[in-house]
Amino acid sequence: EPWMAKPMKANRSVVCPDCKGVTATRETALRLRYRMAGLSDVVATALTFQTWKPEMNPAMASALRDAQDYAAHPHGGLVFVGDTGLGKTHLAVAALQVCMINGLSGAYAESRVLLSQLQEGIRNDNYQAVLDWWRDKASVILIDDVGAQRNTDCANDVIEDILTYRHAH
Repeated sequence: EPWMAKPMKANRSVVCPDCKGVTATRETALRLRYRMAGLSDVVATALTFQTWKPEMNPAMASALRDAQDYAAHPHGGLVFVGDTGLGKTHLAVAALQVCMINGLSGAYAESRVLLSQLQEGIRNDNYQAVLDWWRDKASVILIDDVGAQRNTDCANDVIEDILTYRHAH
């Protein structure tokens, strides 16, 4: 991330200063960044633009174009709304990965997991650090299944705070 002077576009090894000189291929370094962002290897491998099958849901063609456009030129926000099983998560994760391939930092969590991370932050006295990561530190965030969490005023307020803060800044 910050120690990389520019995004890694070539298939080459890099030396991470925190890893005491251990080199990693671009692919290995990217997989590590995905994991740090909350994307498991399974999710990162399965949910890409290359694995998207437009014939499975032709109604999502415009959403595919929107996700690809956003990934190529990330600005503002991208919101997918619709019924279960349309492929919203697939397209959003694919866009996040392209943003990260192009050098941006990213963060991914389902809304329930994000709220659990914040609750854990309260218990560990680092709530503000966790909140700041989601509000400010990651270049691109993906909060999945917003609205699927327990619908409490507190949960809704926290997610709304993160999104409103990012939109304003």
